[in-house]
Amino acid sequence: MSVWDPVSQTSYVNDLGVTINSFLANANTPGYSLSYAASNLLTSNFNLAGNTSLVYNVAALDKVPTNAPYLGQVYLSTTNAAASVVASMSNSKVNNMQSSNGYVTTINGSDLNYATNNEGVFSAATGGAAYFGSGIGTNWLGYSTFNNAAAVGTAQNMWELTPSSNSGLGHATVSELAGQWNLSSAGNLTYAVPGAAPVPLPAAVWLLGSGLIGMVGVARRKSSKTAA
Repeated sequence: MSVWDPVSQTSYVNDLGVTINSFLANANTPGYSLSYAASNLLTSNFNLAGNTSLVYNVAALDKVPTNAPYLGQVYLSTTNAAASVVASMSNSKVNNMQSSNGYVTTINGSDLNYATNNEGVFSAATGGAAYFGSGIGTNWLGYSTFNNAAAVGTAQNMWELTPSSNSGLGHATVSELAGQWNLSSAGNLTYAVPGAAPVPLPAAVWLLGSGLIGMVGVARRKSSKTAA
């Protein structure tokens, strides 16, 4: 998750500690949610409630193809762009989104282990690869057809993008996930899928139901003998 002030040219980025595969395994499940408490580093450096220039995004990438040059790559990105805009992404554009890998690696590869301690990095434009504006920006360094960021307090949709073939001119495979991300003015980040998760019946209820079915079967057999 990244927060950026393009006016002061400062940014904050935090590794959320969840892998692409584990996230996608639940991302469309009704009632599924993730919640992250506000970071002191984030709230102490940004006036989240009063600074209207702030934007945030959530992104992830796996740039290693399983079938070179494109197939097997996976990218996740927030955006509130129309579906037709996201669907206009070509395989080559999706592949070029890997240009932001250095930005992600800077965070994941730190000895401070940000993914584990749920802390982040505050950086200025002169701060190197951890700076949002030079590391990913609001359009994946110019390679996405959509804006990947929104104002703090604005819920954002999440999309999965993968190359559909090894042809750079082909349209990428894109799908909108069921949940939305939202960074509140208090600094709390959530992902939530609408709907309630199915509630399993207690074991006792299942046993009672099975018992009733069995009793009906016994009663029917007894009735058959009497009639004979």
